[in-house]
Amino acid sequence: MASVSYSFVDIAVLNQVRERFAAGDALLILTTALDTVIWANGPGAAMIGHRNIDEAIGAESGLSMTTRRQISATPGFPRISSERTVATRLGRGLRSPIVNLSASTVVLPGGEEAILLARKAVSTRMREDSFRATAAVEASTPQTSSPLLWMSMASLPLPRAVSRRSV
Repeated sequence: MASVSYSFVDIAVLNQVRERFAAGDALLILTTALDTVIWANGPGAAMIGHRNIDEAIGAESGLSMTTRRQISATPGFPRISSERTVATRLGRGLRSPIVNLSASTVVLPGGEEAILLARKAVSTRMREDSFRATAAVEASTPQTSSPLLWMSMASLPLPRAVSRRSV
């Protein structure tokens, strides 16, 4: 587990996270043991069954042993040099759908390595700038979706529907 906790913004501005976050992709950052969520955006938290970001961060990932084995079989794990696609079932049992995740290693602000799992936004609504902006923090609580959050993320590309003056 990460020895320190990081603010939502500290992670959202990392190069490997920033563009995917702005695109509305589901993002999870897990410990290299794949057992604990270090960081998640709204869609990422929902992807593993959490109602909001605060509920997901610091919680167990809930990944099955099979899913953990599939991810850890990625070449170079836990130091995955580039994004690798992993097809796995996030739910339990054979009836859960197979999802394609992109797995890579990310270096956290404190220098620790962690695993970034990303799932491309699949909704056609994600092509709409205003919807994508909302979805990025949709499952957040008032503490993580404050105007200060958006002002602190000034380096992120904002959709046309959100001006820097309105945040």
